[in-house]
Amino acid sequence: MRLFNVLLFIIICSEAYAQDCKQPDFRATFKEKYQEIGVSAPDFLEDANIVINNSSSHKIKWVGLYSEGPVSGAILVYSCSGEVLSVQQTGGIKSIEYFHIPGDVGPAISVEEVITGTGSYRIKKCYYTFIDGKILKILDHTEMERSFVIPSENGTMDSFEFLPSKHDNEQIVVEGVRKIYPVNSSDPKTFRVEKLKTEAYCWGIEKREYLICK
Repeated sequence: MRLFNVLLFIIICSEAYAQDCKQPDFRATFKEKYQEIGVSAPDFLEDANIVINNSSSHKIKWVGLYSEGPVSGAILVYSCSGEVLSVQQTGGIKSIEYFHIPGDVGPAISVEEVITGTGSYRIKKCYYTFIDGKILKILDHTEMERSFVIPSENGTMDSFEFLPSKHDNEQIVVEGVRKIYPVNSSDPKTFRVEKLKTEAYCWGIEKREYLICK
């Protein structure tokens, strides 16, 4: 029995374009790029499951990888000819969505990345673009984080909502709350809530990333 469960999330630029382009041989890529992906052996991903979604984007394919044991992942970008253009190690990719960055500088996505550790479980909201042949991270922020000393007791859970500006995504506002669970509570649903400081990130043209608004 395999110790790993692998999921792939793929965004293809458009339905018509997907029909014209070559379908990449993902397993061949994994065998070739396994060290860049961050796994220990080339046959690690033989039984990968693939989920395909269509999106209007540029002429590339985004592939997100989720693996367990321990949780890890990667993002890969493929050309229309099926060539892998760039690889970026990440947490386990839970979801991918198309995202438009100001000025249409390059194709971009927002992803949910899973990070695990002793007593903790974290989902990050990360934004990536593809410029000059490389995958670039343009924003990295916690979306949800659970941290407990005892299950359902003596811990916290932070959750954040991301609110891009409606027209051009020039700014992303992040609002968060923290649930605080007491020690020795007889009811695991007993907690108090604190509102976290609202943050705002503005698109920086020169650095090509979102930075804290001044």
